[in-house]
Amino acid sequence: MSNYAIITDSSCALNKALREKYGVDGFVQGHVHDPEGNDIRASLDWETTTPEAYFTSMTKEKKIYKSAAPSLESIKETMRQQLEKGLDVLDICISHGLSATYNFSLQCAQELKEEFPERTIKVVDSLRYSYAQGLLVISACENRSKGMSLEDNFAWCEANKNRIHESGPMEDLRFLARAGRISGAAGFFGTLIGIRPFGDFNRDGLTTILGKAKGKEQALNVALEFMKATIENPEEQTILISHSLREKEAEIYAEKIKEVIKPKDVIVGWVDQFCGANIGPGLWTAFYYGKEISEGNEEEKRLMSDLLSQK
Repeated sequence: MSNYAIITDSSCALNKALREKYGVDGFVQGHVHDPEGNDIRASLDWETTTPEAYFTSMTKEKKIYKSAAPSLESIKETMRQQLEKGLDVLDICISHGLSATYNFSLQCAQELKEEFPERTIKVVDSLRYSYAQGLLVISACENRSKGMSLEDNFAWCEANKNRIHESGPMEDLRFLARAGRISGAAGFFGTLIGIRPFGDFNRDGLTTILGKAKGKEQALNVALEFMKATIENPEEQTILISHSLREKEAEIYAEKIKEVIKPKDVIVGWVDQFCGANIGPGLWTAFYYGKEISEGNEEEKRLMSDLLSQK
């Protein structure tokens, strides 16, 4: 195996079992601030609460959480643990558009270079979040296990990160309204009549709204058709599905993907604690490799418009 470690941060949604399965060497913990002012170390393994309790508190207790990037010292410490073992480091971070983690990691890598001049640290801006970021981390680990060098793996991640799509709706608009992401009226009436926005990543590391489905049946059909039209080589892929308090919908979606898309595998899991603070409850979406994201999402918007007009 190539002589370097792969680390990430607590926005990748990969639990302990998945980190061990694919060989993730470490992760940096970001922070979540609760309404009472407590500073919580964002966990990938839900040591202090459960995902059910976390997301339910947002709906029943109207709690709003805020995420914060990990400190420079915690990033340095995670990198240093690997450097002291004589390993180089590949660090795959949450999108710079969603967190300062990437820029902090670049700063730490530069500072540690003075302490470990013989070592190499490469930092990737995944331009993704949650399981989409996790998918890139898994791919990097698989590349390493096949003998890919650090430099080639870094280049591979840079070349392929904009091939990672998401396909699935956001069901509960009320949380987004409370968090100030849409107007209160739009959030209330959107949920009331079953409007479910669909988005996909853009080339700047944010999500662009492509269109809005009405009702669960249309949402499921559109999600599958969008994936069919954009995915590449599904038989070689493991598709990851993230959800926030929508386990039933996510499991139904997974079965449909197995039936229609026929990937190598499908893994269903919760949105992580860090990203969940901003997403809230109501998401069920799949992440996979496909055609490269188009400039301005023009191709994705056109496809979504066609699908919504047909269903």
